[in-house]
Amino acid sequence: MSQSAAPNFGNDLIRIHRVITRGLQTAIQHTQDLIKDNAAADSGFLDYLAALISVLDSHHMVEDEIAFPYLQQKRLPGPYQVLVAEHKTMAHTLKKIQEWLPDLSGEAPKAQSLVEVNQALKSILGLWMGHIGREEESFSPKIAAALMGEEEHINLGRAMSQHAQQHSGPDYLVIPFILYNLNPKDRAVMMAAMPPVITQELLPGPWKEKWAAMQPYLLE
Repeated sequence: MSQSAAPNFGNDLIRIHRVITRGLQTAIQHTQDLIKDNAAADSGFLDYLAALISVLDSHHMVEDEIAFPYLQQKRLPGPYQVLVAEHKTMAHTLKKIQEWLPDLSGEAPKAQSLVEVNQALKSILGLWMGHIGREEESFSPKIAAALMGEEEHINLGRAMSQHAQQHSGPDYLVIPFILYNLNPKDRAVMMAAMPPVITQELLPGPWKEKWAAMQPYLLE
């Protein structure tokens, strides 16, 4: 197995950061378009926003409750207190966005709520970019490879995945949101780590009609 293909916490971190970064950027751009056109959000975009909120919130939870305690136990230095504080700030803003979602659709969407969502997303993105820079520098693939053996990377990744599944959802929106906010190369790596029943049966089968409305906001 090549080094790039070997399980590595640092690479996993970078991939999920790419998902969320594109999700935030896409949501900001589309809310700006809706404001300009004085239009309501369609069901696909509301699903996209709901999935973004779920993925970002569960990602921070899994870091706080699984990844950071593990890395601290391994005595890896890092700005843990700063990162956790930033997680709390973003979680507070995500909660407000969730409360505004019902105002974005229907025959008479509330324009002010749409503006509030757009501004809140921009606030998160502004904090997010510095936040992931700190994480990716402190827990880079090189640092992670030196800290843990292959089996440890696998076990940590499995524990984080299980925790994320328990605290995010629904799966039929969250999983396609994650996979199709990635470029084909990163997507293939992520899909290879998932059970075949998800990638080969559920995703293109029973789940498809449930996430199909999000497709205009996803990568091919």
